[in-house]
Amino acid sequence: MTEQVKQLAMALIPESFKDNRFFALMLFYRGYEIGLPNGNAWVNTHNIIYEDHMAALDAYANTPCPASQLVEAHSKEELQQKMKQMLFNYKDEKWLEENLYKYL
Repeated sequence: MTEQVKQLAMALIPESFKDNRFFALMLFYRGYEIGLPNGNAWVNTHNIIYEDHMAALDAYANTPCPASQLVEAHSKEELQQKMKQMLFNYKDEKWLEENLYKYL
């Protein structure tokens, strides 16, 4: 990444995001995509924890998983809580309609 591109990226990232210290890249796939019998149910297959916002954004931008989510928090405890909430979100059809399906 050139210095100019890095400066532009840093300018575009909200300060509230940069202020967070912990990030989780959560990968979700439909059961049928990974060979499970529960077909349409969403499955959280893997989570990657980061403590650097640029590394987290880079991984999120380059993951081949279109339903992935990037969760951010100020503490490890808050991150765990937000990750649990994301697991609940993927079981909530209304949340999925509003926040996922229209972007896939």
